[in-house]
Amino acid sequence: MKILDRYIGLAVVKTTLIMLAGLVALSSFFSLIDELSRAGQANYSILQAVEYTMLNVPQQAYDLLPLVAVVGGMVALSILARNGELTIVRGAGVSSARVLLSVLRAGLLLAVLAIVLGEFIAPPAAQYARHLRSVALTQQLFLKARHGYWTRDGQSFINIRRILPGDRLEQIYIYEFDDAKRLRTSTFAKRAHYSDGQWFLEDLEQIFIDDDGVSKSKIARAKWESALRPDMINSVIVKPKHLSAWQLFDYIGYLKSNGQESVLYEQALWGKLTHPFAIGAMVLIAVPIVLASLQGFGMAQRVLMAALVGVAFHVSTEMSAHLGIVYNINPGISMAVPTLIIIAITLVLMRRA
Repeated sequence: MKILDRYIGLAVVKTTLIMLAGLVALSSFFSLIDELSRAGQANYSILQAVEYTMLNVPQQAYDLLPLVAVVGGMVALSILARNGELTIVRGAGVSSARVLLSVLRAGLLLAVLAIVLGEFIAPPAAQYARHLRSVALTQQLFLKARHGYWTRDGQSFINIRRILPGDRLEQIYIYEFDDAKRLRTSTFAKRAHYSDGQWFLEDLEQIFIDDDGVSKSKIARAKWESALRPDMINSVIVKPKHLSAWQLFDYIGYLKSNGQESVLYEQALWGKLTHPFAIGAMVLIAVPIVLASLQGFGMAQRVLMAALVGVAFHVSTEMSAHLGIVYNINPGISMAVPTLIIIAITLVLMRRA
């Protein structure tokens, strides 16, 4: 049986990886075309557009693995069925459950590949790509730290703790230095918003340092003269899916300890945790479909069926995530439901097959 496991597993993994390479290449091609439309803006060159696209390849491979897994598994088993090998295996007395177990081993290898990509390769590559493009397009250097974002604006250093939708900021620290690099003003603003081409700070607390000593003042509202624009700030925000599971777990703890909303990051974390299981489930569902259609369908029909299953899974995952936010459903449940449904469908089809 080890020979059978190795033979079927190798066929599934090899076919899946070939299809993954092709689909990622196609997706990267269209991404590059989109990036080339930005080439020439500020310091963003064609070479940097190519570099940005290549750095995002691991993330694309990670995102596409569940879809490719079901298609790859379907194609590999269909080839075995077309060559009569699957029929011989069944005729030799090998049960459907045993074939399923052989495919499961291949699914585990693909799941391990997804973990390596999602935890160690894709996050740092995608974060560096975003940083590279941001600096080139905005000519502004941002540093992402544990406590928000740091940037320099002339003689000032700015720390932004929270970036909100609608061009709004919260907890802004501004440190202004003179030409001799001495701290002269420290400003803290609870909120800031961008309106009519101008930043406005609210609930300010300022500390002034001069040769006569230190003085403080409080201001309800004031204009903020800064070269920063909302598009510059938004371009450096790291999306939750571009963080590793450990980074997400750490950041969720920070948000909760500061009384901030963490639902999107919790969903991303559970998405990371369920992703390997989703890949295994998508590979497994190919087995009963192929076994049930050994005589009734050809290769093209099976591939189309696999593609529809993959698309349906992707759509259901997105819908479940949005419904989880709207109806305040536990993120673990909302992200696990599509995978559990696929597993349940696989078990039902296996009984019929």
